[in-house]
Amino acid sequence: MVTLDGALFEKSGTMSGGGTKPRGGKMGTSIRATSVSGEAVTSAEKELSTMVDRLNGIRQRIADSVKHYQASEKAIAHLEMELAKSQKEVMVCYGFSNVFFIFSPDEINALKPSSRTD
Repeated sequence: MVTLDGALFEKSGTMSGGGTKPRGGKMGTSIRATSVSGEAVTSAEKELSTMVDRLNGIRQRIADSVKHYQASEKAIAHLEMELAKSQKEVMVCYGFSNVFFIFSPDEINALKPSSRTD
């Protein structure tokens, strides 16, 4: 069915076409540009610059901390290796004529008295 204005009614009840004034969408019309003072922009830029400087400082401290951590890990690994070597050879000093004897841990255990009775 078509109205005198040219609108078309469908059997389902919907209407299409017709109307003399096309209407556009109104989305985004409530947003208006506001003026911002130059002083506010300058203040915001200064604050941003300060924040960027702080962020760069934090990033540098993190990088330095990572390097320090890696160096510490390397030093620990080296010391653990040296400790393992030292435990394999134990130096036992006896007081005669500044003579030093080097014994393995098994040899030292064999030298210890098994039990002592007084």
